[in-house]
Amino acid sequence: MKNKKVAVVFPTGRKTTKKVVDMLADSLVENGHTGYNFQLIISYDPTFYGLPPEAFKVGSKAKEVFGEITYSGPDDFEIIANEINGTIQDKAAVEVLFKPRGYCTQKNRALFHALKGRADHILFLDDDEYYTAPFKEFDSSLKWISQDVFGAHLETQKKADITNGGHTGYFSPVPSEIDLKLEESLRERLGRILAIGSEVITSQTFVHTRDAVRYGSKDFAEGQPYEVEAVNGVKFLTGGNIALNTESIRKGKIPPYFNPIGARGEDAILGMQLEHAKVMKVPTYTFHDPFQKYVDITEGKFPESIDAIQVIPGTIDRFCRACVGWVKYAPFLIRMTTDSESEYGARIDTMRSELTDIGLEIDQQLQWDGFKELGPTLEKYHSRSQQDLEDLSRAREAWQGLVKRL
Repeated sequence: MKNKKVAVVFPTGRKTTKKVVDMLADSLVENGHTGYNFQLIISYDPTFYGLPPEAFKVGSKAKEVFGEITYSGPDDFEIIANEINGTIQDKAAVEVLFKPRGYCTQKNRALFHALKGRADHILFLDDDEYYTAPFKEFDSSLKWISQDVFGAHLETQKKADITNGGHTGYFSPVPSEIDLKLEESLRERLGRILAIGSEVITSQTFVHTRDAVRYGSKDFAEGQPYEVEAVNGVKFLTGGNIALNTESIRKGKIPPYFNPIGARGEDAILGMQLEHAKVMKVPTYTFHDPFQKYVDITEGKFPESIDAIQVIPGTIDRFCRACVGWVKYAPFLIRMTTDSESEYGARIDTMRSELTDIGLEIDQQLQWDGFKELGPTLEKYHSRSQQDLEDLSRAREAWQGLVKRL
C-alpha cells in the first residue's frame, strides 16, 4: 500500500487546525506511515470565525511529513470554474458543486484537488477531533489510548468504497447541563419534532444529555471492520474519520457532497445515495471536542475526567446554531426519504405545528434570542426543498462527467 497516494483533507474554519495537523503528523511518524505519498489539503472558510487565510497555514512539523500541501479557500471556486470550463457545460451545476455554500463545497473542492492530484484514497478529518480515545478503567479513571486512525482506514480501504471510524467524546453540540435550564418535557418535544427530519436525533437526544459523553469500547477497538447497513434508506456517516476510495468515486459509486445553501447535513445526504457503495466501519476512534474544551490534548496533555458542559452564552449559541442547522436540512432530508408529496407534506406540517412555539419557549427559559427562528427557518427551507432536489440532481450528473476526466 505504500506506493499509494493518499490525500488527507481538513475542512476547517478554526484557528486550531495547525495543532490538530501537527498531532496527526506525530501520529503518522509514531505508527511508521511516513513512507506514503501524502497530499495534505486544507479546505478552509475564513468567515466562520473571521480569520485571515494565514491562520490556516501549517507549520514546519507538518511540512516535513506531508510532501504536498494544498490550500483551498473561497476564492478557489473561480480557479476551479475556469479550469473545468468546457468540461462541464452546466454553469449552475459548477456553482452547486464548488461555490461556497457550506461544508459540502469545501469538501468538493478538496475532492477535486485530490482527484486531480491522482490520489488513491482520501481521508477526511475534522478540526475538532483528536487521535486518541478515553477508556474507563474499573475504578472509573480514564486511560487515554493513542489511535492509529490513518492505518486503520488504509488497511480496510482495500475492500471498501468508504470506511468510517468511531467517535468518543461529546456526541453532539448540546451542553450537558442543559437539563438545569430547560424543562424535560420541552427537551423531549424538541427532540421529537426535530427527529421527523433527522437521521440522528430522537425524542431522547436532549433528555439524557449527561450521558452524551462517549468512551472507548475495547470490544469495538479490538474488533474487526464490519459493513454498515442502511437504516430507513440512510447509511450513517460522520463528517470526519472517514475515507473515500477514489476508484469508487470515478466509477460513480460515490456522489459529490451536497447540502442546501447555508445548511449542514452533507454527511447524511451522502449516506442516502450509497445504494451501490460498500461502507465499512473500522475499529479506530477519534475524540470529538466540539466546544474546544480540550485542545491541549493535541500537545499530549490529557484530562483526568471529561466534564459536563455548562450552559453559558458560548455554548447556548453553539446549541442554537446546531438546532437551526438541523432544521435547515430537514425538508430536504424528508423529501429524500418519502415516496409521495402527501407524505412529505404531512411530515412538514407536523414539524411546523410545534416548532415556532418550541423555539419561543426555549428562548424564554434560556433567556436567549435565536431559537425563535426555528419555525421561520423551516418555512424558508421547505419552500426551496424542491429546488434543492433539482440542484443535487444536476450536480450529480455534472460530477459523473468531471471525475472521469480528472
